[in-house]
Amino acid sequence: MTRLTAYEIVGNPDDIVVTHAGPDNNGKYCGFITRGEEGRYRPLISTEPIFDTADAAENAMRNEIIAVTAWVENDLKDPRNQLVKLLTGEEGPIVCQIVAAAAAAD
Repeated sequence: MTRLTAYEIVGNPDDIVVTHAGPDNNGKYCGFITRGEEGRYRPLISTEPIFDTADAAENAMRNEIIAVTAWVENDLKDPRNQLVKLLTGEEGPIVCQIVAAAAAAD
């Protein structure tokens, strides 16, 4: 998973969907994390068909979100994090305005 995917999941808690697919020919299920309607249901994370039930697949994806959230929280505390430096530095307010304008235009 990329840092961008992790931040997208944590930054959009009301637009994240946990779901599954399957069963495949072996009776196994895949897990999925996608954006919701706002994000056009774009896939973010998927697994191979490794789960015995649909519930197991979805529970694993929920646990992944918990782990990603903890990772992002720690990443934001790292003083070497360039994203934090950019957003809290002198140019931070301008960068935030540009990002907000770009998001609104999408």
